[in-house]
Formats: sequence, C-alpha cells, structure tokens
Amino acid sequence: MWKVTETKHAAKELRKLPKRIALIYQTLTRDLEREGPRPYGWDVKQLTGRPEIRIKLVREYRVLILVVEPDLIVVKVAHRKEIYE
Repeated sequence: MWKVTETKHAAKELRKLPKRIALIYQTLTRDLEREGPRPYGWDVKQLTGRPEIRIKLVREYRVLILVVEPDLIVVKVAHRKEIYE
C-alpha cells in the first residue's frame, strides 16, 4: 500500500483550490494510495528531464508527484499555466 503526503507548499496550494477541484483531488489521493503512482483512469505522464510525474485532475489543473517508494509526495498542485514554473 502506498502513502500519499504533501509538501507544505502543496498543502497551501490545496487550500486555495476551488471546492470541485479539491473533491477531485481527494478521489485521486484515494486511488493513488490503493493503486500506486499510475492509477487506472487518470492521465499520468512522466515529465521529461524531471523526476516528477504529472497527473491531470481536470482540463486546467495538474498535480506533480515525486515517487519515493513506498511514498508518493505531492510536490505541487496548480493551474496548468503555473504548474511547470
């Protein structure tokens, strides 16, 4: 079983998210804990030249996750225009 944790920066960003996005994020964390870093039904990509994986929440929001077995560390949660800065 995997454990999902958030960095302080990611936790702060999560508090600012719209409620509907926060609910989708909760569903994602449940799936991540159950299935690992590549949960079925989610758009997951390994970033080129970076250690993080990207998971698309909805059209405009992304989550960056660092995999350190058996932990999944949420590094950043943001709008797609701001996620890669």
